[in-house]
Formats: sequence, C-alpha cells, structure tokens
Amino acid sequence: MLTGDNVNLTEHPMSMRADEERTPWEAVKELIACLATALEADDYPKVRSSLRDILSGYNPEGDIVDWIYQQRRCAGCNSMQALLSAGKG
Repeated sequence: MLTGDNVNLTEHPMSMRADEERTPWEAVKELIACLATALEADDYPKVRSSLRDILSGYNPEGDIVDWIYQQRRCAGCNSMQALLSAGKG
C-alpha cells in the first residue's frame, strides 16, 4: 500500500515505490503503546485518532463501523435518556 504523495516509478513498469518519512523507533513504540491502550479500553475514537497520528495519509471517511462500539454507544445514550427522564418526573 502506498500512502502519501511522493510516489516514484521503479525499473519494473508495474511496480512503484513511495519515499516516505521515517519515524524514530522510540516514537513508534510510544504510538503503538497508545494504540494498544485505546484498543484495550474499546476507545475507538482514540484508536482512529492514533491511526491518523501513526499513518501518514490515513483519513477515514464516515462513522466508526464496529457493532460492539455501536451497541455500547446506543446503550450509553439510552442510559442518559433514562436519567434525564427520571429527573423530570
């Protein structure tokens, strides 16, 4: 997969190469640890933002499509709605 805008041809007409920026290993380890923490916490918005930080050119379109995340988000909305309704009565 090629990301970024700096794509060059190679000797083979069907093969291309991307000259991409390099991230120091210590920074990569820190980014991976942050991503792992977000995954363990099921914090998918944080996972998405971590991937944006890690992968140059990564720009997801649309909402997060993960059934467990969607169910938990809806359950949280329903719980909040129930709390708001209970406070009115």
